[in-house]
Amino acid sequence: MDFGLRFGSLGCVILRFHFWVSPLTGSSGFALYKKKNVWVCTLQEEEEEEEEEEGSYGIVVLYVKPNSLSKILSLEGRRGRRRRREEEEEEEEEEEEEEEEEEEEEEEEEEEEEEEEEEEEEEEEEEEEEEEEEEEEEEEEEEEEEEEEEEEEEEEEEEEEEEEEEEVQPRSRFHCFKLGRLCNQGP
Repeated sequence: MDFGLRFGSLGCVILRFHFWVSPLTGSSGFALYKKKNVWVCTLQEEEEEEEEEEGSYGIVVLYVKPNSLSKILSLEGRRGRRRRREEEEEEEEEEEEEEEEEEEEEEEEEEEEEEEEEEEEEEEEEEEEEEEEEEEEEEEEEEEEEEEEEEEEEEEEEEEEEEEEEEVQPRSRFHCFKLGRLCNQGP
């Protein structure tokens, strides 16, 4: 893994090809060389190179005295921390958005349930009204049937009275004629 190290603004003195122990990974096998006015740190071990993640180093600064490694300064995290912080913020924002969406979905479900309950109540009220109307119609029909029955009974009574009258009148005439008397006269 090669990544550029620009040290002009830091004022560091760096010896080329000085092998050292990484303050970040604890692994050895790094070499420094200058390439197009940019100091480059090269990882010599291929296995370590595969395991390293891009952007995990940030900036690594080596301050070296002649023939001895006196101090290692690791400024790991400026870019890496910034990236991690941004990723964490993005994750938090996504989680908040998901929570808001879930809350909105729950509210919508509650509203739908309330609407369904209202519709069911309206349907029940309509059914009750229909039942009441049917009962009223049945009562009216029963009253009409009773009135018809009463009328029929009255007609039957009138017919019976008429028949009785017709039966009584001819006999009285016959008897009056037989006795030689007028019907309107007494005995």
